[in-house]
Amino acid sequence: MQMKNLKLFFAIMLISVGLTSVLTSCSDKEKDEPNVPASSVAYKVAGTYTGDMDCTVMNTDFEFEDLEVTVVSTDESTVEINIPSCGPAEMHMQMPALKIPGVKVSVDNGVYTLATTEFSKKTEDGKLYTGKIHGSYEKNELTVSYELNYGTMPLPLMFSYTGVKK
Repeated sequence: MQMKNLKLFFAIMLISVGLTSVLTSCSDKEKDEPNVPASSVAYKVAGTYTGDMDCTVMNTDFEFEDLEVTVVSTDESTVEINIPSCGPAEMHMQMPALKIPGVKVSVDNGVYTLATTEFSKKTEDGKLYTGKIHGSYEKNELTVSYELNYGTMPLPLMFSYTGVKK
């Protein structure tokens, strides 16, 4: 009888170990982001921000409210800035979502600076967009400004965004 209980005990232990290894997985964050130390300048700036964006083109201003901009740390001093699409689609004025990699981050006296970075890419429908972006982060507030040359538009669009970290 005691041998039977011992076999049952080992069988349960083996199943427990097997389930532990099968049920353990990585979170989505671990899959999407590289392992960046929490003390790095990029890690401090990384996050999701909610705020308003102003756009100026040919002396006309537009405001887009409650936009979520995501900043992802890619190494200790570099981030990728993800800006959602915005604008009235019904007027064919929808700006594409932008993914701007390679933005260097530095810090001085608690103010994190996002270095001026040029970007160039094509949208899914083949329209070229180019531009420059820069900004800062201080006290949970992200401020980003960028100029966007989109498609065949003759003048650049000037954007400024201010958002608070969630």
